[in-house]
Amino acid sequence: MKTLSEQHWEAIEFEGDLRWELVQRVIESPHLIGSARLRDFLLHVTACAIRETPEDATEQQIGIQVFQRSPGFNSSEDSIVRSQARLLRLKLSAYFNAEGASEPLIIEIPKGHYLPVFSPSQRANFASEKQAEVRTINARIKSLAENVEALDERFRTLLAGIPNVPHESVPTGKSADDNVEVRCWGQPPVFEFEPKAHWDLGAASSWLLS
Repeated sequence: MKTLSEQHWEAIEFEGDLRWELVQRVIESPHLIGSARLRDFLLHVTACAIRETPEDATEQQIGIQVFQRSPGFNSSEDSIVRSQARLLRLKLSAYFNAEGASEPLIIEIPKGHYLPVFSPSQRANFASEKQAEVRTINARIKSLAENVEALDERFRTLLAGIPNVPHESVPTGKSADDNVEVRCWGQPPVFEFEPKAHWDLGAASSWLLS
């Protein structure tokens, strides 16, 4: 169940602020879900940071507004704010070392202060850099693959224009009359008419024409 103060903070217009959205995830984590005091503490100081009102994040004001201390309470005698701040720092550290490890921002509450500091996560930056490198490499691979395909097509075209190289045993000649017969299988047929060349037969036959 949410406390009255949590319901109050949710009514504040911080929608779209990455810091406020991060804090909502943190207070709903197992590290803080069972501690209404720490949740209120973090919500209060975060609101002060977003509003840029550090005067409301002093030990005195936190004691009054979060822990319901009287306006004149003596913080040197009552260490509620300091003790809860130490515990909150531990909870934040645990969150960002576990399920919050991939968060783009991290929350830190510097010792001696209560106003939270939001800074880019080194882990998130490292992951973003690696993802950018992978995208660059993928684009480079695609470009190289396209170049290889174009070169391969050019190679096949040039290769097709190269005539067959005869065996070294083939003698050099000016025409077919200079060919040397290596072996003969059977006897050439003898016709009673003069046979036509195959190209003449093709030209005379409509079924060979397309």
